[in-house]
Amino acid sequence: MSETPSASAPFVTLLAEQVLAVWEQVPEARIILDSEWRYQFLNPAACALLGLGPDVVGRDARLVHPDASMTAFGTAYRKVMTTREPEEVVHHYAPLDSHLRARIFPVPDGGISIALTDVTERRRPGNRLRRNLDLYQQVLDQTTQALTLRDLDGRFLLVNQVAAARIGRPAGDIVGLLPEDVFPPDIAAAVRATDRLVQHTAQPQANPGADALHPDRKVVSQIFPVHDDEGTLIGLGTTVADVTDLAVAQAELAASQSRFRRVFGTTSLGVLVMGSNGRLLEANSALCRLLGYSREALLGMTGRDLVVATSHDFDQRRNRLRIEGPDGYEIEEEFVRSDSQRVPVLLTVNSFNDPAGRGQLVSCVVRDLTDLHQLQAQLVTAERMEAVGRLAAGIAHDANNILAAVSGYAELLRGEIHELPAAQRHLDGIARSIERAGEMVARLLAFTRGQPMAPRLVDLAELVSDLEDMLRRLLPARVRLALDLQPAPAWADPSQIRQVMLNLVVNARNAVAGSGTVTITTGYADERYVTLAVRDDGPGMTAEVVRRCFEPFFTTRQDQGGTGVGLSTAHGIALQSGGDLRVKTQVGAGATFDLILPRADRPASPARGPAARARVLVADDNVALREVMVETLRAAGYVVTQAADGLSALHAAADIDLVVSDIEMPQLGGLEVAARLAVERPGLPVLLMSGTTTAPSGRRFLAKPFTRVALLAAVDAALGGGP
Repeated sequence: MSETPSASAPFVTLLAEQVLAVWEQVPEARIILDSEWRYQFLNPAACALLGLGPDVVGRDARLVHPDASMTAFGTAYRKVMTTREPEEVVHHYAPLDSHLRARIFPVPDGGISIALTDVTERRRPGNRLRRNLDLYQQVLDQTTQALTLRDLDGRFLLVNQVAAARIGRPAGDIVGLLPEDVFPPDIAAAVRATDRLVQHTAQPQANPGADALHPDRKVVSQIFPVHDDEGTLIGLGTTVADVTDLAVAQAELAASQSRFRRVFGTTSLGVLVMGSNGRLLEANSALCRLLGYSREALLGMTGRDLVVATSHDFDQRRNRLRIEGPDGYEIEEEFVRSDSQRVPVLLTVNSFNDPAGRGQLVSCVVRDLTDLHQLQAQLVTAERMEAVGRLAAGIAHDANNILAAVSGYAELLRGEIHELPAAQRHLDGIARSIERAGEMVARLLAFTRGQPMAPRLVDLAELVSDLEDMLRRLLPARVRLALDLQPAPAWADPSQIRQVMLNLVVNARNAVAGSGTVTITTGYADERYVTLAVRDDGPGMTAEVVRRCFEPFFTTRQDQGGTGVGLSTAHGIALQSGGDLRVKTQVGAGATFDLILPRADRPASPARGPAARARVLVADDNVALREVMVETLRAAGYVVTQAADGLSALHAAADIDLVVSDIEMPQLGGLEVAARLAVERPGLPVLLMSGTTTAPSGRRFLAKPFTRVALLAAVDAALGGGP
């Protein structure tokens, strides 16, 4: 189609007839507009595309196509007329329901040349998707995930083999169907709702229909938009991944981690993990409590910051771990707490490869050895005191035998020289010396826990009340005595408990050393024990003094005449009485010594009846003491037989009414003699003696050293009251 050039279209007039002739033949629509938007040229293809005739030449295109000026085409035309730069635009032209591509070029005199191409077929989503379906099908059938591709109407265009298996129908039967044709109504409705959301947002969305379609499996499914290379939405894709096995593995891993965290966090042992550079990567609560640091503070530290060791020693131990390998080793170390105190620990050290790829890590299980070291120190002290005790017991045994013999000889001598007053005074002096020596031996035996005891029912409150005046006299004027006495019935030897009380009050007096208060309290400790506590408000004791305060001969007052015997004696009496003596103290806050004794709410056993003269066997390996006893008993009218050991005593006991036997003797001791006689001569009374052993349960007993009167009274009681 050609037109005669007009005065308003100089460019068309000047355009070569050859070019216009070519444009007349091309299938692409060609249009020329002048600067006033008037048609200057349309070839036949343009007239056919736009549905125009030759009469539009010279008319304003904006009036011919009023909607075009408001579209992307009109915007592009104006821009080229203004900038004189070519433009290209592809847009949907509603009047024709077509997608057109317009290439616009500036022409002289301010006009534009337009080349229009109908790209509708190439722009249809379904057509563009279908071009490569065969290629997609081959690739996607190899994936392990279920995948489908649908057009914007929801129609299935592609279904891979995994998706077909999950749906339960051949892929060929599914292609071309809609969701309503494939899924139950509720699942299809869920898919349609998600399709609309994807088209509206142009973003992938979770597909709830997959969960309903696979209720017995754990799946992850998405519906996602499919765009062409120009960014236009052309379809919808769906992926379904079965993550059941992964979910089970993750759940098992989470449970394992949870169990590890519970054990790691709640164990009483400290646990730490270090990296290859020595920096702490993990630390549990027990380690934080042990060292006094927060977890955050520990994770900013290295192993060198914790260990009391030189850098050289620390490096040697790290090298040892490399040599030992994964089996690791154990070593005792000292850690430094946040308060700079040292803590002895046992480290169990191992190495392992970090699964996260951080190289070789080191784990340490940390056990606090403080209590163990204290127990070891107590054991060493106990063993040392036991050795001293054995030595003291042996000395006390021999001393008591000697004292008993001297006392016996003195009593015999007293009867022979009663007419000499001066000699009687000398014998009185000997008796007093023997009594003081006996008290010294008794203190020694209290330390060894071998002192003869005579327990009975006593009230600790009454004992304190009875001694109140004496206790007040023990304290200087500026030291006040305070009493808080509640009933405290105990089963103990009252004379020994009085000794303990006096020792504790004297110790408190020395601790106050000036002015202050000594407080004595009694009462129930619990259902099984009662207590007598002596508290002072003195300077208190250090840990070292507390550790050694019950050792014999240990004293902090050596320059003031202290002997270190009082507390060790009190401690021995407490233990021998079935109780304990404990100390609570703090430097600057005084000290409390707490005597704990077995509670007793029953009366003591009644005394036995009188004795009768009879035949008595005296068995003792100490010759001097045995001779004194024999002479004393014979002087009292008894028929006496003697034996130097237990075996001889058994042979001599045939016609005897009473056996008086030392407990410690060669061959057979007194307890063994009594046991054998209970079988061979049932009912034969036995009176046991000892200078080191407490009274055996259920046996008549006489503690050494004893006086003539005490010996005769014990023999009379044994004969009169039965065995």
